[in-house]
This record gives sequence, C-alpha cells and structure tokens, in this order.
Amino acid sequence: MLKTEQSRQNINDKVMKSFENYTNADYKQIAKDIITLSKKEESELYQVLGHALNDLGIQASKKKDVLFERADNETKEVSALKAFNFVANTKSLDEVEAETRGKKFLNDLNLKIQKTICQNQIIIDIINGDATLEDKLVVAIPAILVIIGGGIILGPAYLTLISIALAIIIRIGLSAYCRMELA
Repeated sequence: MLKTEQSRQNINDKVMKSFENYTNADYKQIAKDIITLSKKEESELYQVLGHALNDLGIQASKKKDVLFERADNETKEVSALKAFNFVANTKSLDEVEAETRGKKFLNDLNLKIQKTICQNQIIIDIINGDATLEDKLVVAIPAILVIIGGGIILGPAYLTLISIALAIIIRIGLSAYCRMELA
C-alpha cells in the first residue's frame, strides 16, 4: 500500500467507525434511537431523509444489487469537475420538496429493503420471536446493516438514511411490512 493510501486509510479509520466494529452497546443505542425516531411524525422523517439525500447527492439506484447511486450520475464517467459543479449548484430543499424526495427514495427502495429483511430467515425468526422490540432490533440491525449497508462507511448521513427507513418500517409494523404488497 502506498504511504498516502495508508495515511488516508488511517484518517478514515479514525474519523468513521465501520458498522462491523460496532459493539452490542452500540446496537442497543441504535435500537433505542430507532424506536425514538419511529415516534416522530412521518412527514418529519421523510423531510430529514429528503434533506440527507440532497446533501449527500445520492438517490435510490435502479440497479439490482445497489441501493444508492450518485444523483449526478448521468454518465458512467467519473469527473471531479462535474461533481464540483453538482455540489456547488445544489440548492437546499424546502420542507415539501424534502418530504417528497424522502418518500420517493423510500418507495424506490422498498422492494429491495423488503426482500432483504423479509426473505432473511434470521430476521424473520427475530421478528416472530417473543423478545421486546428493542431486543429484536439489537439482533436484527447488524444483519440488516450487513445486507443493506454492505460496503459503505456508516457515517452519520448513511446511518440516518438506514435508521429513518427502519423507523418508518417500525411505524408500519415489522410483520405487516413483510406482508405488504409492493409495486
């Protein structure tokens, strides 16, 4: 590994904690937080989701095994100048635009998320078990993160995206969500 790559990796390791290194206490805290988030107004959850997507410059991916893609992804070409122009010209969303974007994003991902959660026997056993919601989440979150968040650094924005999606699913009910017919 080149020295600059090693330095960058050391910085990344210090700045962000990969979810693979989270402890049981971390998952308990995330579970409590998701339960708290699930009690918020649904419109507020979608608004925060929409703002996070806008700030990150991402959208739901149409690709089979990819959840997120760059919002400026008109071509396959990677260009720092195009990325700069995209970020420089990104405007803040008003609350209605943010809520609409959040709803569209979750709607675009629902089928992938539902397949991920509802076709995984470990998660199904957890959902159908006799534990508290928090205990179910503590066990389910790592499995869900590995499947949904695989390959991403779980920084605050991505953790927010995943947590809001799970909070909305909790509002629906985990069992009901798995029985939902999605378009």
